[in-house]
Order: sequence, then structure tokens, then C-alpha cells
Amino acid sequence: MKPNPKLLLIPLIGLMTTLIYAQSSPGSNFDNYGGIYTAIANPANIVDSKHKVDIGVAYNHLSYAEYGDIPLYYVEDPTGFNGIEYTENLDNDAAVNTSALADRDVIVSGMFSLNARHALAITARSRAFINYDDFNGYLWEGINSEFSQDAITIANPALNSSTHHWKEAGLSYALVLANAENHFLKFGGTFKYLMGAGATQLDGNLNGDYQNDIGQDDLRLDGSLNYINTFPEDYFSENQNNLQDLVFNSSVQGTGIGGDIGMVYEWRPRSTNRVDEGVNASALTKYKFRLSAAVLDLGTITYKDFVSEEFLINDVEFKGREIRQDNGLLNTLRKNTNDVTVVPTTGDAVVSLPTSLQLNFDVLLKNGANHYLNLNYMAAMSSSGSIYSSDRLNLATVSYRYETRNFSVYTPISYSTDLQEITGGIGMRLYFLTIGSATLSNLFMEGYVDNLFVGINFRKLEELF
Repeated sequence: MKPNPKLLLIPLIGLMTTLIYAQSSPGSNFDNYGGIYTAIANPANIVDSKHKVDIGVAYNHLSYAEYGDIPLYYVEDPTGFNGIEYTENLDNDAAVNTSALADRDVIVSGMFSLNARHALAITARSRAFINYDDFNGYLWEGINSEFSQDAITIANPALNSSTHHWKEAGLSYALVLANAENHFLKFGGTFKYLMGAGATQLDGNLNGDYQNDIGQDDLRLDGSLNYINTFPEDYFSENQNNLQDLVFNSSVQGTGIGGDIGMVYEWRPRSTNRVDEGVNASALTKYKFRLSAAVLDLGTITYKDFVSEEFLINDVEFKGREIRQDNGLLNTLRKNTNDVTVVPTTGDAVVSLPTSLQLNFDVLLKNGANHYLNLNYMAAMSSSGSIYSSDRLNLATVSYRYETRNFSVYTPISYSTDLQEITGGIGMRLYFLTIGSATLSNLFMEGYVDNLFVGINFRKLEELF
């Protein structure tokens, strides 16, 4: 009896919802045999790709937190305050003014070569971004669990916290614009229909202090906050914190359109552009170097007719334990009507995608060999702390790559201008499986890895002969 293909997909999808995959996979985005993964980095890559057909499934996670830790496997029920876990004995000088980011992305996609000059791809993605900027980690820790410090000074004039979950249905098209003797140029674009599951936005300025040196548990706050939450109350299942809610929840609270655009140039001198008689040129890598540029995640999602609240906080005082009793800081502020004024406003919230510019240079190190050096720079095009906007890390990566049709290995070394730190990793592609980590060095220096990459794809390559 033949197996039912639909039944085979069930354990595969279940497996992928528990795997970890980095925002930019460690090298595979620029592997000439990377298939559909390369289309996420630049839609022009789908044409002249060495693939007749490539179908892939993956899950994406990248995170960092200057104080605390963002769980790899879970998505918190978003309120604007949670999403970060706090372990015992945390002590961090940066906690009084800190930031955090998380990016999760579940991808099911397919790429199809129409002929030597044209190609199509379709993608379905479920995505989540969390950005926290200029918040007091000690205060957030106390709001979510217990205050670990006996005395806290709160001074956050540009507090900004955003959470956004959405789904994308994308159609990509790419074509070859020029194929001269030494020069090759291709262009591609992706149109996306965006379906917003929900967003939270918390911003403003917050000042005050917390005192517990003799057990008084006194919290004093002053300033103003703006808050909106467009998630439906039943967005998360009974198993809150479960990543499957991101994938399978069909909530659509807002819609929009977006897209990616990209271009790739290859220099193909005679020394690397030799095709023997009887060999299929589409199956070969023919460039000495390759330059590419792409603008990713253009677009917005509009949430219509939602109520936002402005909290005008006039030196309010209460016990820290009241936050947990009232199930959150905002509920505590709402009940303090003498010192807090809440002004509701109904209107539309327009949330921007995490738009970025990606520049890439790839060079063959030795003619006739399979050794490459890749330089990539990803620059966020939305400024940190922007209202109703998700931010990416600014990231420069250099990676050595050895590649063949069925095996590749990558060794990315990245520098983040936001974090001002260097991380190193390793990745590997073996037939249909790609696995690796761009921050493997953190495992040895800090005892944990905050991103991993695992992808599974099913492909049919161009025949060599």
C-alpha cells in the first residue's frame, strides 16, 4: 500500500515547529545549491539557481536580551511587558537601560524553474517580532516575577516595546536581464499579502523608584505611557507559551501588502565560464565573483478601529506585589484613579514590517575549486525605537564556504553594531538537510546558543549532462 502524502506531512510539520532556525541562515542563504533559502535573502536568486524544483520547510529564531533571556521554544501571551525570562542571581549594570529583540519565522515554500530565463516561487510564512528598547530590566523582572533588587532608580525617557505576529502569502518572480560573454544580471521581486494576527505597542517615558531594603515593597512611578493591544483575547490556546499558536492560529485582525526586491550581478570571465560540450550550463557555477543587493520586508499592516490608551501618571505609589495581584502593571495603574488619568482613543494602527537592506559579495577563491568567501551586510531601514515598527539587527558577516551539489559547509563570523560583539558559528548542508548556528561561540563563552538553523528541503537539480 502506498503511503498517503498528506499523512507524511503531519509529522514533518510537527517536527519543524520544534526546530530552531536563525534569522539569516549561517551561509545557506548564499550557497549556490541553497535552493529556496536563497530566495528569502534575495528573490532574484530563484532564477538560474541550479534547481528545477525545490520545496522547503523551516523554522526561524534569532534573539538577544541584554538582561534576562528570551526562550527559544516559546512565545509568551503578549502584553508589552513579558516575553523575557529571568533566572536567579542576575546582575547586570546595563539592566537600568536595556533592550531585547526576538525574531521567529515559520516558512513553507517552493521554487520552480520555468526555463533558463524565468522562475517562480511561492512562500507561506508565520512570523513574530519582539522589540524592547530603553526599558528597566529590574522593573520588568519585578512586573513578571519578583523584584531581585532592594533599590531601583527608574529613568527611561524613550521607552518603546512592540510585539507583532503576522502571516504572509508570497509570490516571487525572477528573470535574467542580461547574459553576455562575461556579464550576467538578474532581477527578482516578491509580492506579499499580509495578514496581521495582532500587535502590541507600549511607548512613553517612565521615571520613579522602588524600595525594599527593609521589606516595604514600595514602587513609585511618574510619566506617561501609550498602549494598544490588537490581539484577540482567545489568540493563544490553553497551552500558552506554545509556539504552535504562532503557526496554526488563523486570527486575522489586520491586512496589508508588502514585498521584497533584489538584483544580482555576476562577473564570468573565460577562466571560470568554460562549459564542456555535452554539459548542461544551467547546472554549473560560472562566476568569479557575484554582487547582490536586496530590500526586504517592505510593507505595512493596518489594524482598524482599535482603542489605544494614554496613561498620564502623576507620581503614583503602590506596593510591588499589587502588580501580580492585579495581573499586570496596567491594571494596577487603571485602578489608581486619583493619580493616574487614562485617556482612550479609537483609531487605526499602521504597523511597519522590519524593512532591511542586504548587500552581498561572493568570490570564488581558486578557479576550478569549490572554495568561496562571502561578505554580507544587513542594515535595518527602520530606526531603533520607531513607533509601530519592528527592528532588525545591523549585522556584518564574513563566511568561508565549501560547496558541492550534495554537501556544503559554512563558517560565518558576524559583528553586530547594535550589540558591539562578535560571534562565530558553523553550518552544513547534506543532501536535503541544512543545520548550523551563527552564534555557536556563545555556547563556549556564555553557556547558551541564542540561534540555531535547521531546514529540510526536497529538490530536483539541473542535470549535469
